[in-house]
Amino acid sequence: MAEVGINVLDANGKLRDTGDVIDEIGGKWETLSREQQIYLARTMAGQRQYNNLLALFENWGKYTDLVNVSLDAQGTTMQKNSIYMESLEAHLNQLGAASERVKSSLIDSDSFKGLIDLGTTGAKLLAEFI
Repeated sequence: MAEVGINVLDANGKLRDTGDVIDEIGGKWETLSREQQIYLARTMAGQRQYNNLLALFENWGKYTDLVNVSLDAQGTTMQKNSIYMESLEAHLNQLGAASERVKSSLIDSDSFKGLIDLGTTGAKLLAEFI
C-alpha cells in the first residue's frame, strides 16, 4: 500500500482507522493501474470479498454522493426536529408523556393498590350499612 502512497499506520506506528484508509484509497482509485487496484482489493478484502471492494471503489463517486445526501438528510431532520421541539404541540406531548409516567408509577405501586382496596371495602361496608 505504501507503494501507491497509502499509509496504514499513523505517525505513532499504530493502525489508522479503516474508514480513513478506505476514503484515501477511494480518492486515489482512478489514478491507480488496474493491477494496483486488484492487488489492493485482494490485500484488503481477501480472495472471496475483493470483488465487492472493487465494486465499491469503481462506484466511489456514487458512494460519496449518497453519503453526502444521507448527511444532508440527517441535518435536515435534526433541524426540523429542533423546530418541532420548540412548538406548543411538542411541549404538550412532553407534558402528556410525563403525566402518563406518573400515572403508571402510581397505578403500579402496591401502596396505591392497597388504598384502592381499602376504599372498595369501605364502600361495600357503607352500602351494606345503608
